[in-house]
Amino acid sequence: MTKTQATKKQVKKGTLCPRCKVHVLRVPPKTNSLSRRDNTTYICSECGTAEAMFDYSVSEIRKRPLTPEEKRGLFKVEVKEQAWLAHVE
Repeated sequence: MTKTQATKKQVKKGTLCPRCKVHVLRVPPKTNSLSRRDNTTYICSECGTAEAMFDYSVSEIRKRPLTPEEKRGLFKVEVKEQAWLAHVE
């Protein structure tokens, strides 16, 4: 585990959020958000909210046909999410 990675087992004082690398995670670990992407990594509250909003928006958008502009925008966001997942794994 790298210094910036925070899993369910360990969050040290001063550990940065592995998703945004900006916010410092709180101690004890359970006061942080649990990532929806791997369900084992703690992330800051702001990133937890961003993941939740992304999942909600994707579920709402997929209930109807997408416009070409939405397809391009959604693809860009999904690529960023996949890149983050690859970095964490």
